[in-house]
Amino acid sequence: MKIKIVKARSKDAGCIEELDRFGNFQPRAIEKYLSPVDQTKIGKYFIFLAKVGGRPIGKVEMVVGMRSEGTIAYIRRLVVHPDYRRKGIAVLLMKRAMAQARRDKVRSIELHALEDEIPAKKLYEKLGFEVKHKEVHYRKK
Repeated sequence: MKIKIVKARSKDAGCIEELDRFGNFQPRAIEKYLSPVDQTKIGKYFIFLAKVGGRPIGKVEMVVGMRSEGTIAYIRRLVVHPDYRRKGIAVLLMKRAMAQARRDKVRSIELHALEDEIPAKKLYEKLGFEVKHKEVHYRKK
């Protein structure tokens, strides 16, 4: 299986929305992430797609921006189609995002994972990420 990692383009909006469903993410207007954005607000936004035979099978998103401690990258919405999981595709996507972060000379790369997302946490630790802190999420109805 030949996997190609590419930057998403406007024409990829539909497949990105489809992949988001496999990750149980909130719906959003994906076009705004694939068009020029106000660089003063978020810096750069990347969506990388994993494709097999031209068919998107996974993706990862990354925003690069400034904080008081310098330039940081934040990785979000990593998902692989269920038929292609446990084949190293998430590792390839993460490595592509991390390579872009290095090119952008970020000081650190951050992401969030829920406590029960064991496979994701194992992946991040395998790639050298360390737990910075744990959060408690409150909700009242």
